Amino acid sequence: MLVPILDLPAPPASTDAARATLAKLSLFATVLVRPAAGNTIPTDLDLTSAIVPVPVALTSDPDTWLTTATQFLDAGAAGVLLDPTPALTKSTASSLAATLKASGLPASRIHVQLSASGATLSNEKDLLDCIAALNPAVAGGYWLSWPALPVAPVGDVSDDANADKKAAFLRTVARDAVKNLSAATKRGDATRVFTIQAPSVPVTAALIGAADKAGLNVACPASQIALTPSTDPALLDVGAAATAPLATDRPDAIRTGQGVYHSRTRGLWYKGLTSGATQALLRIDYDCDRDTLQFVVDQHGLGFCHNGTRSCFGAGAASGTGVAALAETLEKRMVDAPAGSYTRRLFEDDKLLAAKVLEEAQELVDARSKDEVAGEAADLIYFALARATSMGVSLLDIEKVLDARARKVSRRPGNAKPKYAAAVAEKAQETRSAEQAPVAPKAPVPAPAAAPEDPNAGLKMRVVDLRSVSTTDVAPEVLYVADKIGAAQVVLAGGAQAVAAMAFGTESVLKVDKICGPGNQFVTAAKMQVQNSTQAMVAIDMPAGPSEVLVIADGNSDPRFVAADLLSQAEHGPDSQVVLVAVGVTDAQLARVEAEVVKQALQLPRVEIVRKCLPKSVIVRAATMQDAVKFSNAYAPEHLILNLDDQVAKDLVKDITSAGSVFVGAYSPESCGDYASGTNHTLPTYGYAAMYSGVNTHTFVKHITTQHLSKAGLDQLAEAVITLAEVEGLDAHARAVAVRVGRFEL
Repeated sequence: MLVPILDLPAPPASTDAARATLAKLSLFATVLVRPAAGNTIPTDLDLTSAIVPVPVALTSDPDTWLTTATQFLDAGAAGVLLDPTPALTKSTASSLAATLKASGLPASRIHVQLSASGATLSNEKDLLDCIAALNPAVAGGYWLSWPALPVAPVGDVSDDANADKKAAFLRTVARDAVKNLSAATKRGDATRVFTIQAPSVPVTAALIGAADKAGLNVACPASQIALTPSTDPALLDVGAAATAPLATDRPDAIRTGQGVYHSRTRGLWYKGLTSGATQALLRIDYDCDRDTLQFVVDQHGLGFCHNGTRSCFGAGAASGTGVAALAETLEKRMVDAPAGSYTRRLFEDDKLLAAKVLEEAQELVDARSKDEVAGEAADLIYFALARATSMGVSLLDIEKVLDARARKVSRRPGNAKPKYAAAVAEKAQETRSAEQAPVAPKAPVPAPAAAPEDPNAGLKMRVVDLRSVSTTDVAPEVLYVADKIGAAQVVLAGGAQAVAAMAFGTESVLKVDKICGPGNQFVTAAKMQVQNSTQAMVAIDMPAGPSEVLVIADGNSDPRFVAADLLSQAEHGPDSQVVLVAVGVTDAQLARVEAEVVKQALQLPRVEIVRKCLPKSVIVRAATMQDAVKFSNAYAPEHLILNLDDQVAKDLVKDITSAGSVFVGAYSPESCGDYASGTNHTLPTYGYAAMYSGVNTHTFVKHITTQHLSKAGLDQLAEAVITLAEVEGLDAHARAVAVRVGRFEL
């Protein structure tokens, strides 16, 4: 086969023409790309089908050329051509092979330039010895140049009909040594390519074809190759060069850069001219017998078939299934997804799509059985491809990235980002016992007994044995949830007394490690007391006292909704507080809200409690939404309800810095947070939302960090640790590291 040699122009000359030439030649050949003397190859040049020369000074430090070779391979180069100076001997070849093996560079992408003396290869044995020494570390190929090779004395080697002349020419070029050298490159577990350079001999299609039959490649300067039809006899036609090793004479695909085929019924067939399903030719490869071609193409349109499908063999064909079929379907849905379809909803809702990607990734991590892993992986692939498609990224784009990464020889550490896994390990451990603060008998609601949001969190809640308690004294909903989360005992007690019993332990109440849950001011005070007691040694979730709500509303808010939101907290107890922040409302609008509060309160069974609560509550008038948010952040409410038009409410969320839980929009009442929407309703009150979060599953888990350092890892951290310890005046800290890294002797 032909190996073009492309010489890049020296800066500041433009490389545009060279890039176009490289793209054309890369369709069928691997190209040797050479920079101008004293210059480097541009980093943005596509080297996917290129070999890059790397000078190797055998007498100097190998790190220099190894670094250069690594950089080119990382950039995606198909290979590097090592050009040793001085010329290799058996001894230096062995040394070079050892250096390559130790470097870890992939042998399949390493090529080596060899040296020949004259036309007859008088140093054949030396070359064979060098190849044998290099073979363990070089599997890409060898290059051999005959600078002084005479013009073939046997006639016109461009005559395709004269096979005897071509064979005679090759024998003249290398005598029997060609056969020996070619065989030498094939020893071991790899077949290496042997490329000859003969500057004094014109490269023709006949020469390329004959050399290919002998197992050789022929190098030729790109400047001597005609990329478009030409009558210049000194130029090698690119189509003829590409098809020289093949049993065909149709160079149409190479000349046009498109998928061009020959059909028994259609004859010469330019794919997609009528259907629009054209193909941009990316690469042509030959099979081992040189009678079959493989086209690698960028398929345009909706698929290979003129019917708009990926395969001409129907939707059930192998090429129309799996990930490729999914990518094709998503691309179609991006254009014409049916109204109301889930895929269309994903494309129109970035937040939903992002949430589903994260959700499925976590479920894949959590999956344990083979079927579960397969199912969750399929889900994740679907949503990941949907995300890619929504951003205009095709499966081919993804595959290109994967291929480019596969070419890199420098390996990344592969550590997870700190967001997902800290540099030191974390071990999550359930607290040995975590209790809910008792609920006053006034409001025996079921929700406070359900400590975590997840009923499968495995918490064990130790309290008085239920066998000694009449179940008629406990709300059945509480018992159901307690059983659902695996509670061992339930305390039939309330107030500060129950907090003390759980914190210190009694004959009938087991001591706990943590007390969680809301209560009145006495319960909150008791929790604050016991968390500071060295005898109790108990933690609490947060100060969670009497309920409170702050509602932000404007002139567009429904007075009925606003009044209902205020009353939903006012009925909790006489010590609850409700606050309305009214933005830009008129006196008449405010009067309608107050009237609704009175009207709805009188209909409540707990109206007397509401009567005691409302005098402690307040209405604040604000001129702007920014003023309302500023007041809310300073107040830090347990519940913040943005009783506003949806978009207005959503836009405000980013400005909220202190709140236990935020209810966004006119249709997000606080009651849903108590019972059904999934957020826990045990929240910080009395301004503690400025520093505490609400109860969540993390409340019932403690984390133990562990760290394991290798000797090499300690060596990297030693300088920082010793320096910081010395700054603090903690010499023993510093020495604990120094003695391990050899900086201090005991």
